[in-house]
Amino acid sequence: MTQMRKLLFLLLLFSANNLLAQQPFVCNGDYYLTSTAGNTTVYKVEIDINGDATFNALPNTVGLVVNAIGYRTADNFIYSINTNNNDLYRIDASGDGTFIDNLDLPNSHNFYGADFTADGKFMVFIGTSIFAGSNLLAFVDFEAGGFPVTLVNLSNAGNTQVTDIAFNPITNLLYGYDSDNDRMIVIDPDTGEMTTGFPGNQVAPRIGAVFFDSFGGLYGYGGPNGSVLYEIDPETGIVAIAANGPSSSNKDGCSCPYTVRLNKLVEPLETTPCTEVTYYFAIANVSSVTQTGVTLEDQLPPDLLITEIISNPYGGTVVSGVNTDLLSISDMVIPPGFDTLAIKVEVSEDAVGIYKNQARLENVPLLLSQAMVSDNPLTSATNDSTVLNVVGLNEPLSINEYGICFSETLTLQSDQVATDYLWNTGETTSSIEVTEAGYYWLDISNSCQTIRDSFKVVVSDEFFVFLPNDVTIDLGETVFVNVNETSSNPVTYLWTESGDDSILNCTDCESQTIMPLRDVMLHMEVRDIYDCVATDSMFIQVIPNYNIYVPNIFSPNQDGYNDIFSVFGTEGTKVNVFRIFDRWGSLLHESYDGFVNSTDHGWDGVYKGQLLNDAVFAWYAEVEFLDGEIKLLKGDITLIR
Repeated sequence: MTQMRKLLFLLLLFSANNLLAQQPFVCNGDYYLTSTAGNTTVYKVEIDINGDATFNALPNTVGLVVNAIGYRTADNFIYSINTNNNDLYRIDASGDGTFIDNLDLPNSHNFYGADFTADGKFMVFIGTSIFAGSNLLAFVDFEAGGFPVTLVNLSNAGNTQVTDIAFNPITNLLYGYDSDNDRMIVIDPDTGEMTTGFPGNQVAPRIGAVFFDSFGGLYGYGGPNGSVLYEIDPETGIVAIAANGPSSSNKDGCSCPYTVRLNKLVEPLETTPCTEVTYYFAIANVSSVTQTGVTLEDQLPPDLLITEIISNPYGGTVVSGVNTDLLSISDMVIPPGFDTLAIKVEVSEDAVGIYKNQARLENVPLLLSQAMVSDNPLTSATNDSTVLNVVGLNEPLSINEYGICFSETLTLQSDQVATDYLWNTGETTSSIEVTEAGYYWLDISNSCQTIRDSFKVVVSDEFFVFLPNDVTIDLGETVFVNVNETSSNPVTYLWTESGDDSILNCTDCESQTIMPLRDVMLHMEVRDIYDCVATDSMFIQVIPNYNIYVPNIFSPNQDGYNDIFSVFGTEGTKVNVFRIFDRWGSLLHESYDGFVNSTDHGWDGVYKGQLLNDAVFAWYAEVEFLDGEIKLLKGDITLIR
């Protein structure tokens, strides 16, 4: 064997082993989304009945940038292409990508969206031209050697930009999203006719990925930052936001809806002992094949008993059913489409707490897995239990005590769920309204239990609160304010005021002394232990008397009397600046940040260490009053020794 042949053999061997090592997916109606940040990552998307979603990345990245993904049911792999060169890759359940071949797609178009036909024979790509919009379908045959390509021109496709498509598992029509007009589109793959008459300017500015679930629900992914999951009504084209996910570029989506799915619900979700609930088994068969010989089994939890099979559209033989806790129906026939089997279940008198269980579909063909468990569509988890909460009646441990205010109404209601109610007042509603003090009781019953709930109601007497009368004061004066109240119960106090600045020393005291700097309205709220409230207010008017006294003569002879020249006025007034000048304008003294009635800013008649002779001097002062008002003052001072 030549060296070149050895190398070619090793390459082929490596490629074959790599393909064989790939792990296939399981077609359980799951949804997948690709997102590219460097290399492409595949996410498994789980969506519950409320539209809430979780995004779980597969363990590995594809290893390069790919787009236009589709799920092939014939081998349970996802296929995609590198849109730069149309190389085809196969992606397995771990997220690994393996090169397969180069597809002969026309270079005149970009191919960013794809899906597989239900039988897995054709991978169908949608092509977009810069001149003619998304006007081409390319059918790639996966069953013929060399992946031959057949092109179908689309009609009515002008001015559209569709970056992904998905086959509706019910109608086999192709659905997509036109991001140029923000609207859903539908394509007939047989004729190439594109239907665009759906509402435009939807909430999604751009959707780069679309996929269907097994029940015919259509979803899209994209929008701002490529991170929003949308729900699209396949009948009307109306788009609604469902959830947020990872930011993405080069995004695309696919799913495997061609399977059998079993959802199980219970109504109501919460009940009491000795009642009946209904379990619903919703089966979706979008495998395009009628499933025969299928068995449905559901082992109910303890304390639950089947009383009736309400509806069964699938026929078969009831092996176990009414008057047992096991539902078992064999030889069921499940045609393509959707339908629901329902049973009535009795909850025993001993039942209490959370009851979880799952049903099973067995003898489903191997491609769809031999058995599958039911899923609770109310949660985003996959294949999880249906949950019933049974709430028993609990004997009260004590009397419920309530207090209400005079002239108010109190609603009495038990927090227990029951079917029948009887008050000592004769009323049979779940709640009553009372205005009078006293004892009340309520008998609460379901079909097999009765308990009594008791209530004690206290009515608070009317009370009042009084503040001092309105008062007028001069700026700088203080006011003593106190509260008088007439409540016979313990109370709390709350002071508030309507002025610009807070002048309160406390907010929850009974009395205090305050010094307001401007007009203020004081408010007092007194609240008793039953939450009853009384209020009063008082108005304090503040007269801004800006009184300042500056002497016109002083005698700095150190006899302890009139030795310092300074400014006098209301206590607390600031002297921001104080200056003394001689008759020629020379500055003899300057001080800052003093206060009236203090010598800390004053002048002792000394200049450069010498006591000046008798003379007349000019002075200047900037005075700031308690309320922030600033006045500029000036005058003469006569110095006499």
